[in-house]
Amino acid sequence: MLGSQITVTCKLLSRRTSLDAAKSIQLERRALVSRNRNGPCTDTTRSVFEGRWLRTGDTYLADADGYYTCLGRTNDMLKAGGIWVSPTEVEARLLEHPDVLLAAVVGLPDADGLDKPVACVVPNEGSTVTPGELIEFCRAGLASFKRPREVLIVDKLPTTATGKLQRFAVREFAASLLRAQQ
Repeated sequence: MLGSQITVTCKLLSRRTSLDAAKSIQLERRALVSRNRNGPCTDTTRSVFEGRWLRTGDTYLADADGYYTCLGRTNDMLKAGGIWVSPTEVEARLLEHPDVLLAAVVGLPDADGLDKPVACVVPNEGSTVTPGELIEFCRAGLASFKRPREVLIVDKLPTTATGKLQRFAVREFAASLLRAQQ
């Protein structure tokens, strides 16, 4: 409501399955919704609300100075080499390359059924960057397990009408491109 003040408290939850510092964030408000305007809460609503806490679906990393870095949506995180990887971290590294216009990273299963980072990259116009160059660029600036195992050079990435990346569509697109290469 315009002009009203809301008190929000945050708590960070450790991932139960790993010892890394990534945490999911939850928000607390004095008055959270127990019903929606059309009746009782649905199972989906109950999965978002836990008592007075709201699960945002975002994962953060706290540094030693108390600053937080958003690693992206919790359900977009992927496990590579047994360690959680943030696709947005790998995308940020790829976007540092002067020949990269856009990048999206998704997890796709390898021959053993383990998810590995796969990047779809839209190069700058006139660029001749290769997948191998981009993998080496990532290896130089990221931990080895975070580097994409495959880089697919594409003309465009699937987005919504407002330009937001459709990560599920990128995942399907990348999987189909990799199948076609085999």
